[in-house]
Amino acid sequence: MSRLVVPLSFPISPSIREEKIGQYLDFVNRAARRIHKRYPFTDFDDLVQTGALALVEAAGEDTGQNFRAYARHRIYFAMLDSFKGEPYRYRSTRLELVDAAAPAKPLSDLRLEIESLPGLEGQVLLRRLDGFSQKEIAGHIQMSRGEVRAIEERAISKLKARQKAAIRRAA
Repeated sequence: MSRLVVPLSFPISPSIREEKIGQYLDFVNRAARRIHKRYPFTDFDDLVQTGALALVEAAGEDTGQNFRAYARHRIYFAMLDSFKGEPYRYRSTRLELVDAAAPAKPLSDLRLEIESLPGLEGQVLLRRLDGFSQKEIAGHIQMSRGEVRAIEERAISKLKARQKAAIRRAA
């Protein structure tokens, strides 16, 4: 008995490919702006380049899926993956844990400090560090987004107080 093997993608004509690239190039810039705004330590030009490359790769395939959804997914997650290994700094000023005068702590040190926080405070900040939104965290721990934000702010205040105390002791 023989099995039918169906390829996951099919090559498409160059004209269709160019049309798709032109149609979604604006999305690459919008996605890069959105990610750069959320993660300001990223390089905007690198995000655009990564997104454009993902778009070209996606446009060269015909997966039989809705191309719009497929391309957006490929572009957005290619950009996110491009800075996965870089040290993470929170996007909001409320969450900025890095003092401009102090050298940046390695991510492992920051994780250890967060893990030392009691209860939900540590859990919430660890999930934020891993890139989860407040809404996602709220759904996971069955709380409102406002409660998660309050826990997060309380935890960050504690970490900032610890950081200031350590700077004072070192001086």
